[in-house]
Amino acid sequence: MLGYVLPHDNPVEEGRLGLLSSLLDPYVRFRLERLGLAAGWTCLEVGAGNGSMSRWIAERVGPSGRAVCTDLETSFIERLAGDGVIVRRLDVVHDPILQEGDGEGFELILARNVLHHLPERNAIIARLAVALKPGGVLAVMEPDTEMIWTCRTPEWVTYWEAFCAWSESRDIDYKLGRSLALRLSRAGLERVESYGETSYLQGGINTPTLAATGFYRDTALAIGPQIIADGFLDAPALNAFIRLLDRSDFRAAGYNFTLAWGHRAAATSG
Repeated sequence: MLGYVLPHDNPVEEGRLGLLSSLLDPYVRFRLERLGLAAGWTCLEVGAGNGSMSRWIAERVGPSGRAVCTDLETSFIERLAGDGVIVRRLDVVHDPILQEGDGEGFELILARNVLHHLPERNAIIARLAVALKPGGVLAVMEPDTEMIWTCRTPEWVTYWEAFCAWSESRDIDYKLGRSLALRLSRAGLERVESYGETSYLQGGINTPTLAATGFYRDTALAIGPQIIADGFLDAPALNAFIRLLDRSDFRAAGYNFTLAWGHRAAATSG
């Protein structure tokens, strides 16, 4: 990997993560509730971003549980420490996973929008799977760009063709969502399921889908200069894409965010 492309010191990054939380948190909360998240669980979030899910998980598990919130950069989550959330810096590629819990594993590990940035994604899934307690669940959410191609507006297509070619050149997998269930199964997890959530954009400001539109605008502002510097796009094409998102008559589908989960085999009695 050539270096993480969305560092926290980017001026739009905290706002971009807030928009992403607005889009995805309700869906992820619904699924975790259906998976039985309850008081007393020991939980780990990997790549927590702004920590919105860790804060909610801490509320669900209560004082008898444990909510460990981790990221490679912790500047956005340090403010959560002491409010039922344990904040740790974690390099998920190299650092031990179990040291962040009680040494016996986790009932729940959540990794959201992390693995597509990391070439070691299969090895990480395997490491997270063995950090579960018997019967524990690993939930992983990642994007899939399939739905974006349903819009054929030229400014949209030009940007996304450049974005996808550029990300592939850096081994960033924006198609990862579609293969998550298979990857979890190959890591030995059981009862694997997978569902997708697609965000639809309505251009302009002050619209019902402002979070979706703002997220893609901020992502383009953050990543666009890198795509230009690497020769995959030019500044007029990036500006045309931004202007497209500002048009109130514009509609398009964004990523399909796929959430997959699987359980570690339950312990067998001797």
